[in-house]
Amino acid sequence: MFDILSILHDARQTYGLRHEDYQRYRKHCTHRVHRLRQLQKQSKQEDRQLTLYLYETERSWAFGMELKQELAKSMETRQRHHLIKKLKRATQHAQTLAELGSSLDERTVLDIKAYCSLMKGYLLLEQQHYKEAYESFVESRFIYDAFAQSADAEHESLCYSAIDTIDPNIRFCAYKLQLPGTSMTEWLQHYTGPVPETPTKASMRFEWRQWTLVVHHPALIQSVTESQQTHTWQTTHKLIKKIIKETTKVNSRVSSSRSKQMTEELDRLRVYVEYQMYHQLIHQCLDGIQKDTPTQQIKKYDSILRSIECCTSFDPDLDMELETELLFYKASRCTQVAHIQTHPAESLALYQQAQTYLVQVKQHLRHHAMPMDIHPVEEEIRSGLWKSRALFYLQQDDLGMSQLSLDDRPLLHDLDVYPPTIQTLVEFPPTLKPVACKPFYFDLAAHSIQYPEVPKESSAGIWKLFGFGK
Repeated sequence: MFDILSILHDARQTYGLRHEDYQRYRKHCTHRVHRLRQLQKQSKQEDRQLTLYLYETERSWAFGMELKQELAKSMETRQRHHLIKKLKRATQHAQTLAELGSSLDERTVLDIKAYCSLMKGYLLLEQQHYKEAYESFVESRFIYDAFAQSADAEHESLCYSAIDTIDPNIRFCAYKLQLPGTSMTEWLQHYTGPVPETPTKASMRFEWRQWTLVVHHPALIQSVTESQQTHTWQTTHKLIKKIIKETTKVNSRVSSSRSKQMTEELDRLRVYVEYQMYHQLIHQCLDGIQKDTPTQQIKKYDSILRSIECCTSFDPDLDMELETELLFYKASRCTQVAHIQTHPAESLALYQQAQTYLVQVKQHLRHHAMPMDIHPVEEEIRSGLWKSRALFYLQQDDLGMSQLSLDDRPLLHDLDVYPPTIQTLVEFPPTLKPVACKPFYFDLAAHSIQYPEVPKESSAGIWKLFGFGK
């Protein structure tokens, strides 16, 4: 396959045009033309003939750009005439190239056509025929744009790199023609020529958080769709890491205005896949964790913390959420480790560290609302702190707790004496005392009861019975 963009990119970036050294590039094209002519005399080949006229065109175009650089330093009209002459020759060689490649496949014919339109646009621009130059540049741009939609990562970058060299010329022609609009999209709407029809690349677009994720790679589209249905993201994660590696390698060779955008789209998709994959793992670890032993819970919390640390992002809100989850699960892990500690001092230190993590979680939740229930962990840490602190003081015996005796005289009976050490507050168990068999009680309804009338004789006898009568 005769790929003009690949041939020209390698030659231009290797021999001078990386630093706009047109003289060095012209000498390289001259050497290549002489070498191809010698090989063509020995055995004629169609691809070699096409490459010969391609380098003939490049040599004339490079000579013209070299004269244009010199013309910017001096105002000699002869150099301008010579510049236009070289661009005319480049256009003629491009037309010959198009005639030779007319029998090739459709994509190669369109590729040669875009290259011819570009050379023609350079000539018309120097001749100040801005309307015709505008149409030639736009035609070439449309072809490269269509190629970019249906090519792999490397050819897509080559197409966008060619578009980057065409856009400034279209912008200048639009300024000279006083076309309405301020963006490239508006200026391209004034093109009335034919637009090439090429199959467009399938894409997938969906919303996640505040991002619009776009997927162009066919295999990646299929993998993401399957992962969303089955909730298994390991295969998609491996695939996207491979594609990012290939894209980074391509962008290091071919840079364009779309390179940064493509990298950002893949990075956002990687963050989405990692977030889904690691949170799926977190949910699996948390499922039934309350039924596990403390040692098993600690191992699961270790897996959760590793998963969160592996999930990196460049979004501040998502980073805050991941950091909050990381602190929360650190607090939970410290709590479980404190449960299995036999030394009160170590257990107390772990509970205090867990409380520090939980305070940071509360601070994050004030600024960033999240569906996170921290009350069970908070209650567990609070109760553990008091138990560990009590056991620690009992073990240290700083307050003389070992001197307490339940047989000492209770402090309740000697309140006017200050004891040198803490004594028993009350008697325990209490001393048994006799209780009256007829305890006094107050009848609140005594004045509301109506008693029957009793004769005086019998009444006096009743009072004598109680000792009140005589």
